[in-house]
Amino acid sequence: MQHLFKFLILVVLFSSCKKEFHFSKDEITETDASGNLVGNINPNDWKLKSISDLTDFEKKVLLQIPLNFETSKDTIYKNIKSCENNFNFGLVVYANPMKNSVLKFNLLSDIRYEKLYTLITDKEGNFITGSFGFYPAKISEERISALVKRDFIYHYLFITEDSCGYYGSGNVIGSKK
Repeated sequence: MQHLFKFLILVVLFSSCKKEFHFSKDEITETDASGNLVGNINPNDWKLKSISDLTDFEKKVLLQIPLNFETSKDTIYKNIKSCENNFNFGLVVYANPMKNSVLKFNLLSDIRYEKLYTLITDKEGNFITGSFGFYPAKISEERISALVKRDFIYHYLFITEDSCGYYGSGNVIGSKK
């Protein structure tokens, strides 16, 4: 009876724990701490596409830009237009899987943008955190919040000086710390 009681307590504890989303290495683009490709390349990661090519999932994600940043979500989207993607674009994100709470970016692109919005979501597209309207350097790093303990999707929206919108994203295996 005592063993059954202990077993039931363990079942309740494990079933009540929040489930985390985990990517496998074949769902990410693997990079080392220097940004070198070291394994799998996910062909959908870290690409740039026109705002008109957004999937329903991507539209759902971008509608999560907080209202307190702009006067309304409509303000952001009313002024964005779809333009042809004629940029040389490359983005190296490293290390993936993450080894600590820092994710580094090397933007290898001739895209000239006025604003950059970034969002971090879980695998289902639910908002975790973001940076809105900042102007990062071509090489930058971002400390990933303690709220992001495991896997997430990093989304980015570039808005150019002539109001063209471009979007991309990549899967990241978060730090296990």
